[in-house]
Amino acid sequence: MAELEADCREPQKAQLRKLKEILSRNADSAFAKEHGLNADSSLEEFRKAVPVSDYEAHRPYIERIWNGEEKVLSSEKPFMFATTSGTMCKSKYIPVTESYIKEFRHASIASGFFTLQN
Repeated sequence: MAELEADCREPQKAQLRKLKEILSRNADSAFAKEHGLNADSSLEEFRKAVPVSDYEAHRPYIERIWNGEEKVLSSEKPFMFATTSGTMCKSKYIPVTESYIKEFRHASIASGFFTLQN
């Protein structure tokens, strides 16, 4: 919790560190290679290479993963696909990796800690 509190005091520094970690871990993915990204990419390079987009922009990558190709969006092989509810249109498939679950758990623990504390 002390590390999280320190990161909250310097969020830009923490976010840049997380971006570098993600880029480093996934530099050998097809997505990173096709977008010219690597562990040394700057925030500006990332923003230029990966503009805000919707699911449809990622659908071709997700279909490649669904069809068994590895190292597409990340270097990790997803262990499952989550599905959206499909309330706006048909369901979408979201590849879920161990790293995602780890980040989700950390966020849940931090949220619970601060909720109890306050």
